[in-house]
Amino acid sequence: MPSSGSPAGSRPSGIKRDAAALHLRGRVLLVDDDDDVREMAALVLADAGYEVLCAADGAAGLRLLHEHGPASRIEYGPGIGLLIADYAMPGMNGLELIRTARAVWPALPILLVSGYSRIDVVRAMAGPAAAAFLRKPFRAPELLARVAGLAGQAHEE
Repeated sequence: MPSSGSPAGSRPSGIKRDAAALHLRGRVLLVDDDDDVREMAALVLADAGYEVLCAADGAAGLRLLHEHGPASRIEYGPGIGLLIADYAMPGMNGLELIRTARAVWPALPILLVSGYSRIDVVRAMAGPAAAAFLRKPFRAPELLARVAGLAGQAHEE
């Protein structure tokens, strides 16, 4: 199983590799405090061809983002090409993480995920900080479609 701060490892069967993974510059940083959701999402993304780094909370995610930097900065190597952040996490929540990341790296593609029932409230709180939103629970094809869309946008920039 993927561990915090390390690339996702084994892959579930039945998920096809996603051609959009080839267009994403850098790694996916997945930040979610729910171990099951984080591990499932990381395995789905890894099976689709994305390199995934995982963090269990916003502060750890921010440390990884600073450590690896955005993919647009080639001196960092592969860097982070996409941030996926859960909304509700203890300590630094997803919106705080997104706002902090946007302040330093405004072009970083971001996907906010949440099981919060009032999507309109979450979107309003996120404002322009979140590039996309995905409601929990989600299925593998929904996650891959959102990530592929963001990867395609990042590739066009």
